[in-house]
Amino acid sequence: MSYGVLIRPTVSRKISQWGLSDFVLVDVYLYLNEVLPTDPLGLLRRTRHPFDGMVYEFNFIDPENRLCEHFFVF
Repeated sequence: MSYGVLIRPTVSRKISQWGLSDFVLVDVYLYLNEVLPTDPLGLLRRTRHPFDGMVYEFNFIDPENRLCEHFFVF
């Protein structure tokens, strides 16, 4: 069974307001649109705080600054 990710326009606008570099922004969308759908049951984690739902966490080193690591929770 194949899975897909729907990113609402309001979420895309918020992500664009974070001021990420183009390289980091591309990686965020790659993780959301290409990595997450490959194994959603293994990659999503149940959480109860600050809300009851599922989260997807990932991190990567900034390709322009190897001393900077980005952490994301969706």
